[in-house]
Order: sequence, then structure tokens, then C-alpha cells
Amino acid sequence: MRPSLAEFALVGTTLLGLGIAATRWNSVLPTPEAAVLPVVSSRPIAAPLANADLANALLARNPFRHSNRPARVRLGDLPASERPVVARYRPTLTLKGIIGGPPWTAMVHGIPGRRGSAILAVGERADSLLVKSIGSNRVVLVGPDTTWVLTLGRDRP
Repeated sequence: MRPSLAEFALVGTTLLGLGIAATRWNSVLPTPEAAVLPVVSSRPIAAPLANADLANALLARNPFRHSNRPARVRLGDLPASERPVVARYRPTLTLKGIIGGPPWTAMVHGIPGRRGSAILAVGERADSLLVKSIGSNRVVLVGPDTTWVLTLGRDRP
């Protein structure tokens, strides 16, 4: 097989490009005179600040506020009526089943921090929820501000 004209053109273009790159590379190499250039600064170098001075300078600027000034009133000093209200997360809990006979255990779905259903016994804590009681068809869970009474559906035994 004979090489085609396109192959000769590609090889020639590649060699030409390599030659140009080598020539440019040699012209950019540093010379001994260029290695010792003086550094010229328009401003004198300031002495380093002590830690207390740095802290005072940072607090005076307050970089985390848009106005770069401290707030007029601290959050803890606000009256209770003006404090921001934080909505509590209330999970959607469902009772999937009751296991065993006395003592009962419950399969509860939707516990925060757990995937799938959690198997809980009386007195056990799951996240911030406490299992208060378990009956044959209901479970009572107590949270920090809510009490859930979960019952089994009619289609379950």
C-alpha cells in the first residue's frame, strides 16, 4: 500500500509545527541577566500586627454584615415578641405494624435520621421521640412539643 497525499500532508504539517515550537521554546528560555531582576514596590512594607490589633481591626470592619457595621441590638437582647420564630420540623409518622404479644414492639415509619421503618420498644428513644406506650393496635410517641397517637389501619390485623 502506498501512502496517500493526505498522509504526506499531515506528516509534513506535524513536522513543521514541531520545528516552529522548538524554535519558540528556545527563544523564551531565561537568560542569566533576566534571572536577577529587582523587585520594585510602590508602597513600603508594613510591620506585622499583633493578634489583638488584628482582632480589633477585624471587629471594626465586621466583614459578615452588608453594612460592615455591628448590629445595634444583639440577638439575645431582643424581647421574646421580636425574636425570629423557628418552625419545628414535624415528621410524618406512620405505624406499619405491631410485633409480638406483651411486651409489644412497633414498626414506625418516618423517624427522622432513619431510613425505612424503625422497630421500637416502650421507653426507647428515636431521634427526639420517646415511645411512651404500645398496645395491640396503637403506639403513643412523645416529642419535645407534640404527642403522636398512631393506630393501625382497619385492613391490618
